[in-house]
Amino acid sequence: MEFSVKYFGLGALWLCLCVIRVIFGRVKAYAINPLENKGRDLRLKRPTMILQNSLEQFTISCISQVSLIAYIPSAIVVKVIPWINFLFTVGRLSFAIGYPNYRAFGMLLSLIPNLFMSCFITFNLVSSIVSSI
Repeated sequence: MEFSVKYFGLGALWLCLCVIRVIFGRVKAYAINPLENKGRDLRLKRPTMILQNSLEQFTISCISQVSLIAYIPSAIVVKVIPWINFLFTVGRLSFAIGYPNYRAFGMLLSLIPNLFMSCFITFNLVSSIVSSI
């Protein structure tokens, strides 16, 4: 598990950069108070949406990776976890560059590993439940 958690730093760095981008956007637009809506939030919509989506994908990825390591041997963990996190980071960067019109490639790079992990985990969980009956 320690090996997997070490790679969460890549995603956490991306989230920090997204937060910093939103902060600088708020300062630049004089929109420090997010509850105050005077039409300035349109410039902040893009970085805020990128941050929100990245946070959602990061949460799913972290939970899936921690669950995944319970079902695969450590020799495979060492090979798979770095690739999952690499795809996540490249996917998030591609998502941000292509947002809003060309975000599909970046979204898929983040989403597909999460879907595969979730399906694999669910299959193994159901198999272990059925075999114990």
